[in-house]
Amino acid sequence: MSEDPRADQFIEDIRQALIQVWDPKGIAKNAKLHDEYDDYLDIILDNFEDAASEERLAELLLAIEQAEFNKQRGEQAAKKAAEKIWQAFEKFIA
Repeated sequence: MSEDPRADQFIEDIRQALIQVWDPKGIAKNAKLHDEYDDYLDIILDNFEDAASEERLAELLLAIEQAEFNKQRGEQAAKKAAEKIWQAFEKFIA
């Protein structure tokens, strides 16, 4: 947890987008596994420092699926998760 509750909420919003929308491992229904995608938070946050866009976030999620899970389920889940993450980012910087 940081000293900025808005930053904490932003990170939680990203986490929820990964779990509830992206979820390539199918862990959403198992609360004990909700930290499963936390390793990707830093990668996603770093993306915001490098001229991020909703499209780049979707590409990043698709690349993670391919590299880490050796699969790509199609673009829809990655695009929807990227949209949710981008909305969280816009709320955070507002």
